[in-house]
Amino acid sequence: MNNVLFLDIDGVLNTDRQHDRCVNLRIAPVDRFGYAFDHESIANLKRIIEHTGACIVISSSWKMWGLDAMQELWANRNLPGKVIGITPNTVSDEMLLSADLDHMDIPAIKGSEIKEWLLTYGSPDTHYAILDDFPDMLPEQESHFVQTNPTIGITKDDADRIITILTGKAPKAIDTAIHETLTKKKIVVLGDIHGRTVWKDIIAQERPDQAIFLGDYVSTRENISDVDQISNLKEILKYKDQHPDTILLRGNHDLQHLGYHWAECSGYFPHVAALMAHLKEEFLAKTQWIYVIGNTVFSHAGISTNWLESIRLTLDGINSLAPTELFGFTSKDPHDIYGNSPEQPPTWIRPNALVDVMIPSYGQVVGHTEVEHCINVKGVAELSQDLWLCDALGNGFYLVIENGLFTEKNIKI
Repeated sequence: MNNVLFLDIDGVLNTDRQHDRCVNLRIAPVDRFGYAFDHESIANLKRIIEHTGACIVISSSWKMWGLDAMQELWANRNLPGKVIGITPNTVSDEMLLSADLDHMDIPAIKGSEIKEWLLTYGSPDTHYAILDDFPDMLPEQESHFVQTNPTIGITKDDADRIITILTGKAPKAIDTAIHETLTKKKIVVLGDIHGRTVWKDIIAQERPDQAIFLGDYVSTRENISDVDQISNLKEILKYKDQHPDTILLRGNHDLQHLGYHWAECSGYFPHVAALMAHLKEEFLAKTQWIYVIGNTVFSHAGISTNWLESIRLTLDGINSLAPTELFGFTSKDPHDIYGNSPEQPPTWIRPNALVDVMIPSYGQVVGHTEVEHCINVKGVAELSQDLWLCDALGNGFYLVIENGLFTEKNIKI
């Protein structure tokens, strides 16, 4: 236990903007603890844990629930890090929750509690840092303390300051690894296949270090025979065997043809479904829902904050989910028959809905919605993040990521 992070919750993970958003959009609480935490704050907490390996001690008034409850919260919401303790109470929980902290007679309540925890459980080699939205610390703790803005919670700058406090150096190792993945690797991103074999020509031409398939391997739009669609899928699965770094994502038409009743939609081929049934186990073993490199998320259709909050998970937990109704067509709007609702899953949501509910701090690369050519709608939709639409293989367009640059390319069909 060399690195310990003393973590407040309200104003740090449980932000004002997230609360307002949940109320305004009528998003229900996710569990007995209330609304989902701010996704950007969670991402920045994850950044801290990845760089420092810090254990977490809860210094928030939420500790009134007890250590077991805090550990349950972390497990159920798949939050970053391991909660190993809660700070002791120097005053009653009721007083902490009702007090006017600006005018309390007891100085540095939280700071005193943190000091007591360190005296009881710490050791000479324990490095610690404190994240809180209120500066209630002892003088000797000021150099260990980072104050958050309660409206937005943990920012990347906050995270980097904590990392520096705990490690004594700027956070470079993980950032460098991510940078090298995007700069040293040549990655080809292939939109919806729908039985097409052009992917083989693209890979032969580009010779990538890694290929990412965005799903929908069957359900032809071009009168490709049922047998040929399945034969093509088998070749893709074999390519994955030969090139283990290949990423195969799942699409809505794949789920439909695997026989899931909740995945029914147009473009159904009964014979394809019958043939694909024999590949079901292999397909599920070799495919996944999403893929993340740094701050870029690849999925079939896109990930909305609404859907992510509804499943009570962070990005890290999505690939652990089995195929269920969570990935079926979902809409609270009876007029939505296409996927233009913010609660739609990453197999169904359309760009028109996704642009309003993008995950903070993450760009996305998706297929699902057919476009003339690969396009980044960041500028068109006035987004702060990239959103690449790549379902353009029908016209021979695909995406290449090389030297950190995302470039649309074309092959003659």
